[in-house]
Amino acid sequence: MNLCHTKLEPFGIKVILIEPGAIGSNFMKGSVLSKRALDPESPYSEFVQKVRVKISSDHENATQPEEVTKTIVQAILTEKPEFRYVVGSDALNLLEARKNMPYSEFQKMIIQNVKQ
Repeated sequence: MNLCHTKLEPFGIKVILIEPGAIGSNFMKGSVLSKRALDPESPYSEFVQKVRVKISSDHENATQPEEVTKTIVQAILTEKPEFRYVVGSDALNLLEARKNMPYSEFQKMIIQNVKQ
């Protein structure tokens, strides 16, 4: 049981984490990027382009928003909900990776994943 959960439970407050991975949405269409970052002369241009490609790629195989909605409704309607609900295989894989390696290694893995 989580520390926050145990501190709030006596007040009738339930703490539930919903942890989705990549969600199929129009995230990139709605994002605003600085024109300077997109300028090919910018030192950020290459990185920003890689991130955009990565996010677009991840969203092609992403969990659908309806799946997250179902999980949220399930957690709300369950009399004794779990503390954590992981939605999507990518989120589950990240959680498992985080459990099995030091934080510094996990952080390097995430950064490397974004850079690819």
